[in-house]
Amino acid sequence: METLIVLHSYNRYMVVLLLLATILHFSFKYWKNAAPAPLDRALAGANLGFAHLQLILGMLVYFMGGRYKDIMNDKVSRYWGMEHFLMMLIAIVLITLSVAATKRIEDNKKRYFRIFLYNAIAFLVIAVGLSYGVAPGLFGSSM
Repeated sequence: METLIVLHSYNRYMVVLLLLATILHFSFKYWKNAAPAPLDRALAGANLGFAHLQLILGMLVYFMGGRYKDIMNDKVSRYWGMEHFLMMLIAIVLITLSVAATKRIEDNKKRYFRIFLYNAIAFLVIAVGLSYGVAPGLFGSSM
């Protein structure tokens, strides 16, 4: 169980780095109106793969660790058991949409913007979700 927690903790850095790299890469491609390159698919695919790995690791930690029991009893358990999970799931859905929903868009500039937008929103969801768990008073409530 400890190994899963460590993997989940370290994989988050890869997710955030790949997410930032994807946001920067596709924003530059949008502004330059550049042609598609092999790096586009590799970066988007790596971002998607590590995000899904993070989801699987998180679900394993949650269910194998018995963290789903009595999560409504205190605010910290509720946050990590429900709110954190839901926010991260929304972010991963957005990352998935950035790949799946843009495959059929023919216009490169539109495709780059959509990929950038979905990933930027996912990054904001992750940032708010994690900062709320670390500094709950930041958003006007306390745990």
